[in-house]
Amino acid sequence: MLSINTCVKRNGGVFLSFQSRPPDHLTREIVATPSVLALVLPCRGTRMCRQFMSYFEPDETTSLLFDVCDTLMDALDAASQTRDKQTYEAIKNLLVQTAVLIDAKAEGFRSTL
Repeated sequence: MLSINTCVKRNGGVFLSFQSRPPDHLTREIVATPSVLALVLPCRGTRMCRQFMSYFEPDETTSLLFDVCDTLMDALDAASQTRDKQTYEAIKNLLVQTAVLIDAKAEGFRSTL
């Protein structure tokens, strides 16, 4: 799991600043989309999630899609511990598809950043 430091809006985009894993522990920055957040951050109820979502369309559908990603991440962790590769791949595919839905939902909203 990445250590997310900040989420900022500037220069026409939203950026996540994060601490990389050992050995370098460098601070890096990536352009953030809703799916990036969904895939790197446990979302439900976190300050970072609320801050990030405020940059996009803060409606009920988007919020529920983030909750789905959060639940799928839990399921992915559980499947990885059982070594059930077929279930793991199926959950991973659902997670990616949900992230794509979040991105599609925010596509029109991104142009206002």
